[in-house]
Amino acid sequence: MFNLHYKQFKNIENSKGGEVNHNTIFEYFQDGNEIWGKYKGGMIVEGKIEGVKTSENGFKISYSHINSKGELKTGNSNTEVSFTNDGKIILSEFWQWTDEENLKGKSTLIEV
Repeated sequence: MFNLHYKQFKNIENSKGGEVNHNTIFEYFQDGNEIWGKYKGGMIVEGKIEGVKTSENGFKISYSHINSKGELKTGNSNTEVSFTNDGKIILSEFWQWTDEENLKGKSTLIEV
């Protein structure tokens, strides 16, 4: 079981075509099954997350952000939650843009 409330994460891995990087910081909040958050840094000027818990170790989100080119980008992600040996949360995000290309990829975030 996981709780993301007031947890911050940084990106440690991302597929080609993703816009987040090690300079992007995510802040998550959770109330029961509801999940939301924000992110910025690197190529991301401002981003928002809305989602719902789907299992004991997973959740799905929709995200949107404005990148450094001034573009609005949107997508969806299914996330698997795991833990490091010292108890930090790892988020493995399987994402897909919702634009014409529908590019897919995977990002890995770790709790900071």
